[in-house]
Amino acid sequence: MGRGRERLIVTEIPYLTNKASLIERIAELVREERLEGIGDLRDESDRQGMRIVIELAKGADTDKVVQQLYKYTPLQSTFSIILLALVNGEPRMLSLKQALRVFLEHRQEIVRRRSEFDLQRAKERAHILEGLLIAINNLDEVIATIRNSPDTPTARERLMNKFKLSEIQATAILEMPLKRIAKLERQKLQEEYKEVQARIQYLEKLLASPQAMREVIAEELRGLKTTYGDRRRTRIIGASDAGKALMASELVPEEDVIVVVNSNGTLSRLPAKGRLSLQGQVPLAMTHATTRDTLYLFSSDGRSAALPVHAVPISETLGEGVPWMSVSAFRQEDNVVAALSLAPEARSAALLDGQNNPLGPYLVMASSGGMVKKLHLADLPGPSSAAFTVMNIAESDELIAARLLQEQDEILLLTGQGQGIRFKGAEVRAMGLAAAGVQGVKLNEDGDGVVAMEIVATSAEVLVVTSAAQGKRTTLQDYPLQGRYGKGVLAWKLTANAVLCGGMVGTAKDSAVLLSSKGKATLVKLDKAPARLRSQRGEDLLTLGTKETLVRVIPLLNRYLPPKLEETPAKKAKKSKS
Repeated sequence: MGRGRERLIVTEIPYLTNKASLIERIAELVREERLEGIGDLRDESDRQGMRIVIELAKGADTDKVVQQLYKYTPLQSTFSIILLALVNGEPRMLSLKQALRVFLEHRQEIVRRRSEFDLQRAKERAHILEGLLIAINNLDEVIATIRNSPDTPTARERLMNKFKLSEIQATAILEMPLKRIAKLERQKLQEEYKEVQARIQYLEKLLASPQAMREVIAEELRGLKTTYGDRRRTRIIGASDAGKALMASELVPEEDVIVVVNSNGTLSRLPAKGRLSLQGQVPLAMTHATTRDTLYLFSSDGRSAALPVHAVPISETLGEGVPWMSVSAFRQEDNVVAALSLAPEARSAALLDGQNNPLGPYLVMASSGGMVKKLHLADLPGPSSAAFTVMNIAESDELIAARLLQEQDEILLLTGQGQGIRFKGAEVRAMGLAAAGVQGVKLNEDGDGVVAMEIVATSAEVLVVTSAAQGKRTTLQDYPLQGRYGKGVLAWKLTANAVLCGGMVGTAKDSAVLLSSKGKATLVKLDKAPARLRSQRGEDLLTLGTKETLVRVIPLLNRYLPPKLEETPAKKAKKSKS
């Protein structure tokens, strides 16, 4: 919904819960003022399915309303289970692992008994087919024997004695219809006999191999998953968690999206699948995310606002975005310069070395004046209705970039006068929310400033773009590793009227948006820029109009998912010692 209001849509209710009673209970709680934050309640269910709409009042806390609904209404029900089962005829209390083991042993017994049954039937059929094939191969003699016999029992006895058949085979021959004599029918009998023999060999190998039976069980379970593997509508919790309410973000289906901050003061959430089209919109920042992530917006004055990604309404196009003032703590006049998305576990995934020293992850920020600040992700507040300071910015300075950093990562700064410096992120110590940071680069003159900060990836290239729309790709080896707060090296020998407007680190398939002074936005891939040495010039990436220049380069950032704890340097060292 718009104007800062949200609504909850109920499409499923617990088993045996009556919908009318549920709606009546919610309305009663609202009238008694025990349930706050609900502005309207209506039932929009039809033949296509259930739909209960709960409209929230402006400024209502969604998570708080959900918790109250779970606490005071039957919208959430808990069913206790006990894993009591008969094992070999005896009642036993099982753990989940024991129950799974017993189930698999039961399935193995089923596969064994089923295979034995199928093997017996296949052997019986093969026995009959062998008799029929003998009869067809000796057709004239069989017909003569049957014709010269006075009755059926005598014919059966003579066939058994003459062709060494069993009673079952002789009976099958006597009951065989005349159409089996045709050539095509004889071929069918031979093919069926080959199939039955192959089936017998397979079943005998299966019964002789427990591993093969387990593979059959696994394949059958995968088939069940494909047929019945719809999304779970319940949540399995331990006894200690019973009674705890789910958060609103846990109820949202996890979907990959792209969040775009537009220059017109709106946020857009677009499906990650498909081609991104700017359609005349001018983005300020773009990031990959999922609907369960937390989105952090950063303003030029060093403040940040956090909000859940699912709070941004889905859009078909960038122009259908929602004003950021309606879903975040930022005002419409705030100058948003960066955006990042964090997975739900990112802020709590503090990695430690062998001496319990923190290794990250970090948030690293840079200002136009050359200041760099590193902040522990664990220090970042979660989604709230108030903005908070992440970097103390001087009045003459402004925040220009925010990235995510691991302890072993390196930082690359690019300045407007064409300098570039690459140094280790470990040289910047982690600070608190209110700190200003440390100096990252020595600027050439008063008019110079940092235009881009990127985290270095060893397999990537550096794209630099000038205000004249010229660009080039350079290998990272052209930017030697130096100490922090140096002048760096020359990234581009600029002409008198040109400056570097930005850059990024990425691969040839990565994309960036080029913004011009006339508000035009162009989406380009890195491979459009030619590969050059640092000392060489680039080529035109696009054609500019009269008195038009490029002013900014905006990368499309990936979401941050913390690495697995077992891959920390401390555990890697432990593995190498062992």
